[in-house]
Amino acid sequence: MEEVICTVNEKVNQQIEDLLDKAYGSEEVEEVHRLAQQVLELDGDNVDGLVLLADTTEDDEERLRCLRRARELAAPAPGESFDLAEGEEPFYVGILHRLGGALLFEIPREAADVARELLSFDGEEVVTLGRPLLYASLLRLGEFDHVLEMVDKEEELQDGELSVEGAYARALALFRSKGNGEESLEALLEALGIAPDLPFYLLDFWVEPDEEEEDELYHIAWFLGVAWLDDEEALAWLTGAALALGYLTDRLPEEILSEMKPLLEEAELMELLDGEKRAIEMSLAETPDLSLDEIDFRVLDFLAAHPSFLGL
Repeated sequence: MEEVICTVNEKVNQQIEDLLDKAYGSEEVEEVHRLAQQVLELDGDNVDGLVLLADTTEDDEERLRCLRRARELAAPAPGESFDLAEGEEPFYVGILHRLGGALLFEIPREAADVARELLSFDGEEVVTLGRPLLYASLLRLGEFDHVLEMVDKEEELQDGELSVEGAYARALALFRSKGNGEESLEALLEALGIAPDLPFYLLDFWVEPDEEEEDELYHIAWFLGVAWLDDEEALAWLTGAALALGYLTDRLPEEILSEMKPLLEEAELMELLDGEKRAIEMSLAETPDLSLDEIDFRVLDFLAAHPSFLGL
């Protein structure tokens, strides 16, 4: 009798393995969704099946249910830990990233708890998205002073250097708590200097990068974007800076420029931008090896001198 049970279990396990192989090899969302459902019909607690279903469902409640259960099943037992020696991200960390992102929209307090668990994995071998998730969660909760304290502490611990997420979190926290003043402007310009590409992902001016060239900046922008979207004025503030920076450094896609150009013309700013662009082109003609970083800092000086571009 035991041999029969073992044989049945082996067949079921093989079926599950075959279904998962097909799912991971497919690029069709609907097919992956169907295969994940089939896996869970055979084993309702299959972690891969739960994650795949969460990745492909359009039902927010189902996504949360799947990810919460996957977290329970995949979590290390008390006293156990994952081997991070080779620098590979444990599957469990991927589950936490997904769960944190799902919670960020509806239950930011719980998302902050997930972020803190993610941070426990950070070290020389693995760096998670726990910090951007935590900043985004606290910003959504309106804990601006807490965010500013955390960023100050981060900067102190890193000898004056600031992370991408810390810089953009500080700018938003200052804007939300103190308005569009000198301190906020300085923080935004600092953030743009650290990661000038981030607003183009955050504002959906650029599309998600291909998986082969996966960009960590995109994922940081995704988490922080949820917090920036909470405030229309803050978003307009960032958009104005991104439009000027994008136009002057050729980062702005043509379709976005066509859509936003009437807004710039209405605000009588297009002529100013064109004048600066001509000046940059002249500098490039005189110094062809002028780097993008040098152009970026010139544009940031331009924005500091013309704050009217912020908050169009």
